Amino acid sequence: MKRLIVLGVTGSVGRRTLELVEHFPDEFRLEGMAARGSNPELVVDLCRRYRPRVLALSDPDAMDAVARALPAPRPELLSGPAGLVTLAEQVDADVVLSAIVGGAGLLPTMAAIKSGKSVALANKETLVMAGSLMTAAARERGVPLLPVDSEHCAVFQCLEGHNRSEVRRVLLTASGGPFRSVRPSLSPPTSAPAKRRWASPSRGAVSRSCQFTACTGRPAAWSK
Repeated sequence: MKRLIVLGVTGSVGRRTLELVEHFPDEFRLEGMAARGSNPELVVDLCRRYRPRVLALSDPDAMDAVARALPAPRPELLSGPAGLVTLAEQVDADVVLSAIVGGAGLLPTMAAIKSGKSVALANKETLVMAGSLMTAAARERGVPLLPVDSEHCAVFQCLEGHNRSEVRRVLLTASGGPFRSVRPSLSPPTSAPAKRRWASPSRGAVSRSCQFTACTGRPAAWSK
């Protein structure tokens, strides 16, 4: 049985992972989970449903609300950025799924690598920020970095079983986003947030509009 820690449990990747845990109870066990804490009610519901041994939230105020709502016996509670690192580093598990958005995922992901756990990586920002450091640490400890999100997972699966010498280049096509039919000269960055189709910070909307996070070559290269 694989023991899992899920960082970013309230996001789409994290929720999908929990569904797999639920559907294959003989193969997976959820040992710990983490989230920012922006939706305490959802965190409480997930704790009741999946019963992790440890819960970490980066927002201490959210942890107070969750602690009051959870009945006994409740999981061990960790809060703040240090709590996420402790979860990834010290809780016994076979695989850590890193799906926390943005730079908040970097330190716990590095902690998981340094503790010798396999890392399933859905956080592309950590690779952009510190890909060379992460891959060096993973090689030193013999830890696999497995891409599980979007284009990087697709590239990984295409390259699996092949030698690098057999592949000259990898092309990623883009859907075009909200500016596909608009001339670049007429699309200042300030217009990107107004065109977003789901809730996201303005910086994220600009990155998605120019396909930065999806099509930058470094994350895809570092995933292999």
